[in-house]
Amino acid sequence: MGGDLRGARVAGLSKKFSSYDAEFKLSVVKRMWEDGLSYRQTAALFNIRNAGCLSDWERRYETGGIDALAPRRRGRPRTEPPLPKQPQAPQNDETKRASQNCWRN
Repeated sequence: MGGDLRGARVAGLSKKFSSYDAEFKLSVVKRMWEDGLSYRQTAALFNIRNAGCLSDWERRYETGGIDALAPRRRGRPRTEPPLPKQPQAPQNDETKRASQNCWRN
């Protein structure tokens, strides 16, 4: 086997999904704007696999600032556990009879 194929196999096994922090995303977007680079050129320069995410970063930064560039949670949102039931106040004989009479009518 040639050395070229061996290198391609190793490259194919590399990590496919990356998470970038907000500071990195901002530096990429600013460099793209300063140098007038296209999305593809910028992705190649910073070794970003998906050039399409750069337009998303740009739009999110313009609408929400650096806070909008923070990594988002992936997957289904967690559901909150149900609230515990409030303990009912003890009822005396009169309140018991009154509540029972309400249901009978």
